Amino acid sequence: MKDFKFEVSADGKQWREVIASQLKPGAAEQKFAFAAPSPVRFWRFTGLNEHNGREFASLAEISLH
Repeated sequence: MKDFKFEVSADGKQWREVIASQLKPGAAEQKFAFAAPSPVRFWRFTGLNEHNGREFASLAEISLH
């Protein structure tokens, strides 16, 4: 996974993007913080592309703290 966006929603219908960024290649842990606390009920992570230009990408784990 290379570029991604992370969105949050209170109702699952209206979404607000809180992070759009890029992951570095490799298996090391990477952390991202919201600009401000966001009370939410739903979240969605969308992978937009892959480092080597293939048509698929994967992500092993996501932890929210």
